[in-house]
Amino acid sequence: MAGGVRTWLSSAGLALAVMACQAPAPAGLTQADMDAIRAVSDSFLVHFKAKNWDALSGLYTEDAAILPPNEPAVRGRAAIREWMAAFPAAETLAFSNMRIDGRGDLAYVQADYAMKLEGMPADTGKFIEIRQRDPDGVWRLKYDMFSSNVPVTVPELVVQQQPGRR
Repeated sequence: MAGGVRTWLSSAGLALAVMACQAPAPAGLTQADMDAIRAVSDSFLVHFKAKNWDALSGLYTEDAAILPPNEPAVRGRAAIREWMAAFPAAETLAFSNMRIDGRGDLAYVQADYAMKLEGMPADTGKFIEIRQRDPDGVWRLKYDMFSSNVPVTVPELVVQQQPGRR
């Protein structure tokens, strides 16, 4: 019996030693991380409304991607700047119901938006972003995907009358 206990204790000790050598799981986000992520979102709103595309694109990583609805992905900070510069002026833009979570140097942000662009109808929708903390401590956008809540309208098909049919 003593040999069995010794074997069990040795096995348990080995298991504890192995667990102690493993890297700890990444910690969740701190309040400072959450505040820094919200600060980037606030900066996004300010720069978008001001059409400050240089500052706005600087909130994205160099290799970021925007995944807009109904068009191809926009990849890289320079392409993102160019893509955003084509937007009409924003009359209003606001984020709500923001949820933030993450681990280590990665975080996600999910929220709703409401906006009115010049010459366009008002829009509401949702977005999800993957954020990456850069060595400088800024939580830049790595992936940005959004979609409208407004239903897409499909033009009615024009049915041409075939010759000889009424």
